Amino acid sequence: MSKITVALGSFIAGALSMFLMLSGSQTAAVAHASQAVSATTGSTIVSGPLPKVPPLGSRLPSCLISDSTLVVDGSNFDECVFKNATLVYGGGPLRFGKLAVSGTLQAKLEGAAANTVVFLNLLSALQANQQPQPATPKTPILRAAEVAKTMTVAFDTPY
Repeated sequence: MSKITVALGSFIAGALSMFLMLSGSQTAAVAHASQAVSATTGSTIVSGPLPKVPPLGSRLPSCLISDSTLVVDGSNFDECVFKNATLVYGGGPLRFGKLAVSGTLQAKLEGAAANTVVFLNLLSALQANQQPQPATPKTPILRAAEVAKTMTVAFDTPY
């Protein structure tokens, strides 16, 4: 799965979450640690702090990543080339300005990024009236895109 697909998936998860939280005529119960909170229609419940997203890092100009694995959270790539690369992504900010991609680009999703994919799978299963597939704890999610012809993209995560 390409980074753009992952970002789009993250955006959709956020949009659906907000829609579900703000839509009317529902009762919600949330349990966090040892406390339980109950609310009715129109309420917003915060059961714990949202994860803090660190700021985007310094600009990394004109790099070549070939046949390598790279942790990309907080990275700000500009005019870089990725060829047969594995990107380890945990859900932090990320920017690709004029990124040229060729060969296989693999994403190894960990932490918040993997949790987002599992959450999106839950929503898909609910939409299809099916039970969601169980997630394997502490196991990264792997997705890959095979790029037949070099492609140049620009991409920014929303947070």
